Amino acid sequence: MLIYIDGFRLLRVETDRYIEKIVLKNNTVTYLKTEGNSEFFSLTEDINLHYDDHVYVDGEICPLNIGVVTLTEEFNSKFYSKEELGAIYTKESTSFRFFGPTIKEAFVIIDEIYYQMSYCNDGTYYVSINGDFAGAKYYYYIRLLDCFKRVIDPYAKGVLNGTSYIVDDSRLIKETRLDKKDKKPYLYETSVKDITSTLKIENEGTFLGLLEKDKDIHGNVLDYIKNLGMTHVEFLPVFGFYGIDELDKSRLYNWGYNPIHYFSLTSHYSSSVTDPVTGINEFISSINYAHSIGLGVILDVVFNHVYSRNIFSYDEFVPGYFFRHDIYNKPTNGSLCGNEIETSRKMVRKFIVDNIKYFLKTFGVDGFRFDLLGLIDIKTMEEVVSSVKEINKNAIIIGEGWNIPNTVKEEDKAIIKNHDRLKNVYFFNDLFRNSLRGINDSNEDGLLTKHSYHKLEGLRKSFYEYLGNQSVYYVSCHDNKTLFDRLKISENVIVKDLENYVMTALGLVSFSPGISFYNSGSENLRTKFGIENSYNCLGTVNNIYLNPKSETTKFLKSLISLSKKYNLNSFDMTLNYDEKFDFYELNYDKKGETKLKIVFKNSNSPSLLFYKQAKILSSNKIFTLPDNDKYTYFFGNVGIYIFY
Repeated sequence: MLIYIDGFRLLRVETDRYIEKIVLKNNTVTYLKTEGNSEFFSLTEDINLHYDDHVYVDGEICPLNIGVVTLTEEFNSKFYSKEELGAIYTKESTSFRFFGPTIKEAFVIIDEIYYQMSYCNDGTYYVSINGDFAGAKYYYYIRLLDCFKRVIDPYAKGVLNGTSYIVDDSRLIKETRLDKKDKKPYLYETSVKDITSTLKIENEGTFLGLLEKDKDIHGNVLDYIKNLGMTHVEFLPVFGFYGIDELDKSRLYNWGYNPIHYFSLTSHYSSSVTDPVTGINEFISSINYAHSIGLGVILDVVFNHVYSRNIFSYDEFVPGYFFRHDIYNKPTNGSLCGNEIETSRKMVRKFIVDNIKYFLKTFGVDGFRFDLLGLIDIKTMEEVVSSVKEINKNAIIIGEGWNIPNTVKEEDKAIIKNHDRLKNVYFFNDLFRNSLRGINDSNEDGLLTKHSYHKLEGLRKSFYEYLGNQSVYYVSCHDNKTLFDRLKISENVIVKDLENYVMTALGLVSFSPGISFYNSGSENLRTKFGIENSYNCLGTVNNIYLNPKSETTKFLKSLISLSKKYNLNSFDMTLNYDEKFDFYELNYDKKGETKLKIVFKNSNSPSLLFYKQAKILSSNKIFTLPDNDKYTYFFGNVGIYIFY
């Protein structure tokens, strides 16, 4: 027989026998109904979740399990704390606070010494302990029912090899801020490990590796990214994630989309596995250097799922509360990763906002990329945006606004359809990507490799109409095949033209009117050997090879440099197809006069274009046309041609 608390005045008993009487101290229990093997009983008074831990059933003592009470709106409304959670260190004392309305007893254990915590009316447990505990190991020892359990603080700022440490903030390097607002941001997405693993440096695959100079790229990787013309670098997850070996970094590989410790940096990128402050300072140093050369830093964050709710410590404090469930109280899986975070619950929302504020204040980052943003509710994102802008008014917030089926009402989701309700959030423009390059999980060609009026109309719509001025224009990212690999499978692509197709796509990204987004290495024709999802591939699959001397790298640099000279959002844009000569023409007009013309071709058929005096950027060369009233320009190869 099992007894569960399903509401503040509702008990559920799983049993196959008749129950005559249930006794709960200071309460009256009355039979309500039977459904299958479940008998339900009502209470006259609200149950005391942090105190009531057993009842008597027909004279037999039985433990009171936490049922679905934590999933109710009543629970969500009743418990909320404005207090700062986690371990708050000073030299004189350290205070500890966690959210756990269902916990019956709690201790914080510091270097194996027990300190009892007190329950507060806001649903938290708290204690302040005198002494200097800098660098000490700690964990919580909590009793939910009839036994104690050791759990890690979900707010711990230093977790190494499964052990949490108290972080002495006075040891942290002071972060710098980058006070700039770019008319048009250019984002370069990369992984700390992937982009440093091919360099001739000592600390490859680490935060320190970001700062080490390699003569082949004329500086460090941050210099390389800045020299390309990028305004920001976006790092794949740097928080604590599952799927790596902290002691043997070569044994396992993972991108980082398996969250287990949101406030703690992964030691995978640190030079120390015994001191969390070392890794924190190494990352702050990297960001400070990026800021010193005018490069912003954006972090990839994952608030749609955790690696596993069974090992995510929050679920030990408030069972079920952190995760989304359906109308039958069954866990949902919109993320396809085994669970979904219930972002609309007040303390979950606070957790997300607190985490974002922590990285802004401690590391001085310049924005965030939200993985599967469509699984987060709009109200949570409104609070995120408000908190971010309060700390850094120029911060950039981008996300994947896919409308993934789940239990959240469509009008409440942070999806592309609702973009106008989140004015300071930019969404990945999948219509641009699909129209130009083709859909990820199919071999269908996009306009880049095969003419289609349907794709042409899609590309037209992707400019302004689809997302207004809230677009992130891209053709590839860490997910799925690289741009090179995706184009290679098209039956319309001749291998010798692959380079031209890639650069045409990157050129159109560069001259888009919104945020331009590039997957690292695409400027050097990056391949992952056709692998669709390389999130855990060992070896060289995910390596990024940089070559500032390659023609394609230099061409992208020229494209970005030229596009920066124009405020593209101030132009009227038209996209046309010339049926006679088989090319596409993108015109940027102001006051009825064409100021910029982009021509791209997806075949090697001869073409003629009549145009007045101009400079042409093509294949990293600039041509100046003669000063004639009209000029006939002939081109025949696949590629992008920019007249300016």
